[in-house]
Amino acid sequence: MLITQTTLLLLPLLLSSYFVWGQSRDYRFGKRMPGDRQLFHEAITKRLQFFRTTSKVVEFPLLEESNQNFTINFITCIDLYTDGNGGSCYLKDQDYQIGNKSVKVYLDSRISFDLRFLVGIYGQ
Repeated sequence: MLITQTTLLLLPLLLSSYFVWGQSRDYRFGKRMPGDRQLFHEAITKRLQFFRTTSKVVEFPLLEESNQNFTINFITCIDLYTDGNGGSCYLKDQDYQIGNKSVKVYLDSRISFDLRFLVGIYGQ
């Protein structure tokens, strides 16, 4: 059997993708502090768009709760896909980060997949 140099270079990549395939993508931002309570907890879902990514922005506090005065310390985004086909979660805006009174969580799916995350926001 002839093993080429290209095969030797691609072998680690193929093996790493095999072991990552069965993992979900869970994200955690910040640190839970003593006295924190759950401020927001919701399953976020959105149907797939063929050959496109699906996106959603989760904002806290909601408009009807904007008079609440909580400091956000910890955010968790749990990917409900467990086969490695989940999406990504990130915080982008400087004004909506950990330690502030409000936050924006950006969720993106993979191309041609549903968006399925469980988002939890904790603070005091």
